[in-house]
Amino acid sequence: MRIGIDIDDTITNTSLKMLEYMDKLGIEQNGDDYCNYTVEDLDKYKDLLRKYIEPVLSTCTLKRDCVKVINKLKEMGNSIYIITARSNRYSDNIYDITKKYLEDYKISYDELFVDYEDKRDICIEQKIDYMIDDNIDVYNSLVGTNTKPILFGKEATKSYDCIRVNNWDEILDLIK
Repeated sequence: MRIGIDIDDTITNTSLKMLEYMDKLGIEQNGDDYCNYTVEDLDKYKDLLRKYIEPVLSTCTLKRDCVKVINKLKEMGNSIYIITARSNRYSDNIYDITKKYLEDYKISYDELFVDYEDKRDICIEQKIDYMIDDNIDVYNSLVGTNTKPILFGKEATKSYDCIRVNNWDEILDLIK
């Protein structure tokens, strides 16, 4: 099987790290997603990204058991494709930072695709069988394609009728 996996808030705890930085800089937060900032704080938020995106992406913690499960999926003969919306909008080194992070944590994968906010096309192009992502919009965009979306986490999306997992062991059970 060909398995696509998002990084931020699927493999890593990116939002938690960004919220720490926002707290330090006095940027108001709306909820637990770092993309929810007030209009008044937009300039501060953009400044935060320009200054701190590299250290944030380099130091966020991993979701529990993600390395174990991803590597197990690879050992089982699956192809792993890391597909992320991370882009060079605020740093020219996003690909290299992401690649180094994956290598440092010994996460096995076949290909890394960055700058794919709309993941539908790359999933179709790469013939991805499963796409694991925390974004309900990614999930919805894949409904009706040959890619089976799996929604990771996000308590707020409980009301959606979708294949939803809360942890990496559930992903392993589902894909087995």
